[in-house]
Amino acid sequence: MNEQGQTPEMTPATAPPMAPPMAPPMAPPTARGFETLPPTIPGALVHQSSWPTPVAIACFIVGALNAFFGVLGLLSPLFTDMFAKFDKSGAAATSMKAMEEWLPWQIASSLISSVFGIMLIVLGYYIVSRKARARKLVPVYSIGHLIYGFIAMGIGVLMQKVTLESGGAGTPIGGLLAKVIIGGTVLFSVLWYSVLPVFLLVWFSRSNIKTEVAMWR
Repeated sequence: MNEQGQTPEMTPATAPPMAPPMAPPMAPPTARGFETLPPTIPGALVHQSSWPTPVAIACFIVGALNAFFGVLGLLSPLFTDMFAKFDKSGAAATSMKAMEEWLPWQIASSLISSVFGIMLIVLGYYIVSRKARARKLVPVYSIGHLIYGFIAMGIGVLMQKVTLESGGAGTPIGGLLAKVIIGGTVLFSVLWYSVLPVFLLVWFSRSNIKTEVAMWR
């Protein structure tokens, strides 16, 4: 009570002002071509390059052709022998006689070609599957195939020269025509034996490709 005998009025307590509600954080922008996963998962943004697929397809095709030609080379003496029985001109017999000394090399070359073909198919599988073994198999295949290819090309030219001069194709061929035929064989052999191995060596030596392939398991 105050001095006048009156009871003072009670004023209600004023509550402190409330803070405005916090807005939820905005999600970071999603880059095109990436899949956004919860931030608690490591490696949420994953992007895989597409180059292994076409490179592997090239390995599959060339490898299958190498294996096929290798098997065909192993069977070619049988075909030549069968053809000689029906050839009245004697050209097949003449060709076989001229090639007899090269028969061991022909068999060995066909076997080696088949092995490289199978190796290339396996390499294509490693590449498309992103296996770490591709790193070691690329130089083994490429350098080995280049060495084999130039040896095979040199012996192939000698074999073709003997066949042309002996008349294994029907009549002896020499002079400019023989040079043109042998030159075409050399050009085809260089392309066949070197293009893919050189490409693989150059491609896998690029810094960005080496960085990517180093993460393969």
